Amino acid sequence: MTLFEILLGTGLAAGMVVTGLVYLDCTRRGLSTSSRLVWALACGGGSFAGFLLPHVFYQDLSYLYFQVLKPRPITVHPREWMAVALTVGVTICVLLVGLYLAGTRVWNWTATELQ
Repeated sequence: MTLFEILLGTGLAAGMVVTGLVYLDCTRRGLSTSSRLVWALACGGGSFAGFLLPHVFYQDLSYLYFQVLKPRPITVHPREWMAVALTVGVTICVLLVGLYLAGTRVWNWTATELQ
């Protein structure tokens, strides 16, 4: 199994989970159907894309990791790059969910304040 296939499968799984969780949270808050779909698809699609970014920006990310963050490795494990790529995907996924939570809280707060 190649790294791209692993990232693709993990991205699809994480994207579906995030989409479901965001949609359920939007339903619990009573947002309109269009808002639910927009928030859920944006977070789920962004999570999926976040797992594919390490494959797209392979050279830039590998330079950043192996030359800047870890300049003199004694040895590099073959699965180390996979761990870095998955960590980037999970980090982007968590950031998107955090932005969703902050965005809906601020949006509800300003809507309540205007009334």
